[in-house]
Amino acid sequence: MPFEVDEIVFPIPQAISKPGWFRIQRSLFSAEECGELVRFAEENGRYYRSGGKRIKRDVGICYLNPESAPWAFKKIARAFARHNVWGFALSGIVEPMRIQKYGIAGYTRPHTDYDYRTTDMSKITAIVPLVPSRSWSGGDLMIAERRTPRISRGDCLFFPSFAMHSVSPVTRGERIVLSAWAAGPRLV
Repeated sequence: MPFEVDEIVFPIPQAISKPGWFRIQRSLFSAEECGELVRFAEENGRYYRSGGKRIKRDVGICYLNPESAPWAFKKIARAFARHNVWGFALSGIVEPMRIQKYGIAGYTRPHTDYDYRTTDMSKITAIVPLVPSRSWSGGDLMIAERRTPRISRGDCLFFPSFAMHSVSPVTRGERIVLSAWAAGPRLV
């Protein structure tokens, strides 16, 4: 089922508290759930090579739609609501989540997930490692030119989609993460 830009997949209630550059929720997904998502990408999905047209990167991308893992969309939607410390007006998850696989030398150059010049409605970005963090080296997530803490498999890191961020080159192993975005009305 193709997604429409204004389609609300999972409505997200609002929450406001003190802001910061990022928030972490420990153990959002279990090791078994992370394994299920990796297996989905390997068995049913297809990793698309990023062409680097808009953002310079070297990463394989597998799209995850709600019908493939509704439990994952529901967990992420609830977590977006709990960790919306920036007070954004959120509507829901309106595009597929991505399972991203970074091999040796895989990287993503600095970019933002919100682009005011387009119809992009991303407000909060979420990143969940799907493999143990000890299984790769390098591949550090940088937000506003600062390295974020290395989080464990199944933990979720949230940050405002307008924040400049990047992933440093992987030097050993494979970094496999789930990426998701909560959308809402345009930022003004």
